[in-house]
Amino acid sequence: MNGGIDQKSALFALGARIRKARLERGMTQEVLAGPEFTKGYVSALERGAVRPSLKALDVFARRLNIPIADFLVARLDTETPPELDALQEDLTYQFNYAKMLIRSGEVDEALKLLSEAEANAQPFLQKLPVRLRYQIPYLRGMARLQRAESDMARPDLEKALSIVEQDGDKEAIARVRNLLGVAYSQQNQPQLALEQHQQALRAVKNKEVQDVSLRLSIYRNMASDYWAAGDVPHATDMYQEALGMLDGLSDLPHQAEIFWQLAMTFRNKRDWARAKQYATRALHIYEAADNSTEAAAISMNLAELLTGERKLGEAEGLLKKAENLLASTGDPGLKSSLYHSYAELARERGSLDEASQYADMSIKLSDRLVREASKGSKQARSAAQRTHAQALHEAAMIEEKRGNTAEADRLFLEALKAIQQTGFDEVAYGINFSYAQILEARDDHKQAMEYYRKAAESHPRPARAGN
Repeated sequence: MNGGIDQKSALFALGARIRKARLERGMTQEVLAGPEFTKGYVSALERGAVRPSLKALDVFARRLNIPIADFLVARLDTETPPELDALQEDLTYQFNYAKMLIRSGEVDEALKLLSEAEANAQPFLQKLPVRLRYQIPYLRGMARLQRAESDMARPDLEKALSIVEQDGDKEAIARVRNLLGVAYSQQNQPQLALEQHQQALRAVKNKEVQDVSLRLSIYRNMASDYWAAGDVPHATDMYQEALGMLDGLSDLPHQAEIFWQLAMTFRNKRDWARAKQYATRALHIYEAADNSTEAAAISMNLAELLTGERKLGEAEGLLKKAENLLASTGDPGLKSSLYHSYAELARERGSLDEASQYADMSIKLSDRLVREASKGSKQARSAAQRTHAQALHEAAMIEEKRGNTAEADRLFLEALKAIQQTGFDEVAYGINFSYAQILEARDDHKQAMEYYRKAAESHPRPARAGN
């Protein structure tokens, strides 16, 4: 009994400490709450009526300029039921923070935060609304999909679905089904993925989904399902419907994203004219928005399309534009991609010494990128390996054209090693397929068939969209 009283006293002491510090700094409760919380939450905290999460304490400690350790001394468990409104507000903040961690690739931190939130809220979970209860398994599933752990994500997402179906929240049901479809796709079960996304799409068509980002994600994932099945017309239709949905919203970033996905769809279909049309529209939006990084990336990709069409002068102009856009950035990944594009252009012109110099610059920068990303998230490491593999692939193509077959073989194998297990199927497909073509041209038909087989196993699929 005394332990419970002491714990309750500790929360009162914590609340009093926060209130005293706030008043000493001349802050109102609204100012201390900031954009993350409400005045009501701060009031409950100062009365000792809620046990704040570590994330909430961190916000207030920084705002009051007090070491968080001063608050942690008084932060003990309590058997006293919290004010549910305050608990809901604290959980909402933690869930939003977890989403941010997931989207930035900090999956381990997100899972740790969700486990802490679940443990602290466990005694009161059944008193919370469904819109909060389903978030723990849903976000855990989202985090595991970020690491391509679909076998672990599916049970979490199925649990989240069972919670929201009890409440009948159509938008929440569509949200979970959308992500569950991504899990099925990762497990190479395209028909089950399509079924989940079709049900989510029905909710969109019935105007039961108001969140524009979710609606866009559902359209994109439907397009991905069709594309994975080789049904390009239906994939294109989905992208066009998504554009129609955005037309009245002046949502230029999303429009640019869809234009680029349409460009990639038509590129894979080898419809160069429409691929360029949509890529150019995406480029114009990013330029108008002064988004130099995206504009440079699209300029480089558009240059690749033009290089494939042998319009080398136009391609060079776009690469110079990208170079100017990237002049102020020190991003080794973007610079590596730029030099890779210059190397490809020089190779197509037959300027092999120049091509080799650019390829060497691209490899050095991508190697630096891999080292810098080695201690980062899995997503950052995979992206770095992709850039490195692409640089090595281009160098291999150049060495083959120069007649240095042994060096070309070494570079091809190094590129394939770099791209393994990154999840970038399109890059793996491209490297395997081009190596198979080169082996076939050397009359090494047995080895060529082996790499054609590997290319087929890693056929390109479009990226899936979560929400």
